[in-house]
Amino acid sequence: MARSGRLAGPPIRAGIVLALRGHEQPTECLERALELASRRREPLHLLRIHAPPGAIRRALHGLFGGSSPMPGLRQSYARTRQWLESGAGRSSQTVRVTVSVGDFLERAASCTRHARAGLLIVSPNLPDAGGAATALAHRSGAHVLIARDGSRPAPILAATDLQDPTFPVLSSAAAVARLLERPLVAFHNVDPLSLMSGQAAVATGVMLDGASAATRRESLVSVSRALDVDPRPVLRKELDPVHAILDEAEACDASLIVVGSHHAPWWSRWMNDSVSARVAGQADRAVLVAPIRRRRAS
Repeated sequence: MARSGRLAGPPIRAGIVLALRGHEQPTECLERALELASRRREPLHLLRIHAPPGAIRRALHGLFGGSSPMPGLRQSYARTRQWLESGAGRSSQTVRVTVSVGDFLERAASCTRHARAGLLIVSPNLPDAGGAATALAHRSGAHVLIARDGSRPAPILAATDLQDPTFPVLSSAAAVARLLERPLVAFHNVDPLSLMSGQAAVATGVMLDGASAATRRESLVSVSRALDVDPRPVLRKELDPVHAILDEAEACDASLIVVGSHHAPWWSRWMNDSVSARVAGQADRAVLVAPIRRRRAS
């Protein structure tokens, strides 16, 4: 039976970028990238980014000669191709490889924008993986996946604050759940202090200011069903949303957590802890960060 009131998901950009640092060879990340590229029938672009040489190394090259302190990009490209062929077999022939030197975040975001890719995959070994993932999501405009073990046929946990009427987190999670044929858990944490103070209204089309848990749960279900998924709704009331999300992910043994990252100026991100960055950094499982763009006033 057709469902009424179906919500349109965010615009889908085609292509997947796997960004690696230097000589990093995370086979798990490659396996996830190849699986997703195959399922989505999209091209995969492997980007290897070497850090620029430090001042001491440049000075030593200046004293003792040498054509350039930069890493040999041709050699790095050849080694990457060889590594791909040994690890990925015939699938490696469809992978585009680029090797460059520069700041990791800047180059990864730039390559993703240029390729108009919809998904950027990074290793969990990336320094400050949570902060890097949220920064990359906003710089690139793509979803960013921290590729911890996510191949298990386990549920996907969509952690939403329900603040955006386009529901980007639930929309992204629903698309992944359909793609991987996994069950979806629609999760919403209610700050008990905001509930007591009457500041817990959310833009779901239902006035939830002081509403019962049953009303909130029904709101989660109705939004998710409009996205053509049938989720298991879960509500918690905890002061720390990060603790609530990670606890629920462990309780349902989720293979993937989907969180949203709101655009904010750098000084705001520096002054306030980002829930999405903390979840992405502290989780022991794969995390997908969906960029949530600022809505224009009508």
